[in-house]
Amino acid sequence: MASLMLASQDRVFAFLSCKGGVGTTFITTQLGSILAMRQNLRVLIVDLAHPFGDAALMLSQSHPPATLSDLVRQPDRLDEALLQSALVFPQPRLGILAATENPTAWAQVEPRAIRALMEVARQCFDCILLDCGRGLDEARLAALDSTDKLLPVLQSTMPMLRDGRRLLTALSELGFRAHQVMPLINRHGHTLLPSKALLPTALSMNQAHSIPDDGAFVQACIDAGLPAIARSPHHPITRSLIQLAQRLVHEPGADLPPSSGIVSHWLRKQWRWAVYPQPAGHMARATV
Repeated sequence: MASLMLASQDRVFAFLSCKGGVGTTFITTQLGSILAMRQNLRVLIVDLAHPFGDAALMLSQSHPPATLSDLVRQPDRLDEALLQSALVFPQPRLGILAATENPTAWAQVEPRAIRALMEVARQCFDCILLDCGRGLDEARLAALDSTDKLLPVLQSTMPMLRDGRRLLTALSELGFRAHQVMPLINRHGHTLLPSKALLPTALSMNQAHSIPDDGAFVQACIDAGLPAIARSPHHPITRSLIQLAQRLVHEPGADLPPSSGIVSHWLRKQWRWAVYPQPAGHMARATV
């Protein structure tokens, strides 16, 4: 069956961890499964969470034929056949490029090689998900050059909201606009109201999406190596991820009523994006 056409021009989505352990890899792999199985799209997940990223392990027990650093050693040779040969395919329409396992090898990955990889991936796949982990080094910034939407993942606790503020501020200084950023509040439940001192009005949460908390369900999916949509399509976490997939591809009916939780309400009311001058290019990086 031919893949469906995306309803928008957005094709590359980057997931960034505001703090370790927020669930970025789980969200990335589960969303990839939903886009492949429910939207019938050809999806590629690129694991940029070095070292020891585990996106491939979330959905497959197969040993990866190659890692990202193996693939980009010779960027001039990169083509569709070489990319396909390096992937793990837990599902027919879902390919995963495993993370670099050697920290030394990652240090040798050149930004131009990442750009070459992204160019080839755009030609082969309908949708590309980047699991960026935590950090914004030159290689990951090269991947973000071609990103259409950034999804910082955080939780509604004081330390994670503080780190979320730092990451969102860094993204705005790099030239990303408010419409390109959709923060994800993972494991959202009844938590303390965040302090206004930690959340200045320079940040935007207008587009924030909340994913409910159920650690037992998440762990069961990970242990079984199954996508949430296959294990329990009507679970609140699955429904939230389906809604997120609909928003990303602009599927009709995706604009469901927002969460009525007190934290979500407060964030929507208080967080606003600071107005920065429009950068000359897609990315305007601050000089360090």
